[in-house]
Amino acid sequence: MSAILYPDDLNDYSGYEEYFYSRKKWFFSILAISFGADLIDTAIKGGDYFLYNETEYYLRIFTHIILCLLAIKVHNKVFHTLLVSLFIVYELSYIFRLFNIE
Repeated sequence: MSAILYPDDLNDYSGYEEYFYSRKKWFFSILAISFGADLIDTAIKGGDYFLYNETEYYLRIFTHIILCLLAIKVHNKVFHTLLVSLFIVYELSYIFRLFNIE
């Protein structure tokens, strides 16, 4: 993900925004695959572990994959800014709640 987001140079592009939009399909595809891989990894750990997760975990995976697929199709700076901001805020909230960080 970092290699896609932070290139060595932007010589072939007018700026970072043009670079991002030329690579957004790759970025959001890999992100969607990583959420799916997380679900598979959880299932591999065994039935007890898989069933231990709350409903929010499965809704999180499903909605994140759907939103990533939507982000591949949409070419709108406001949408992508809002989506990434919401992803970050939600993931931080999820981590804090999961590990009871106060």
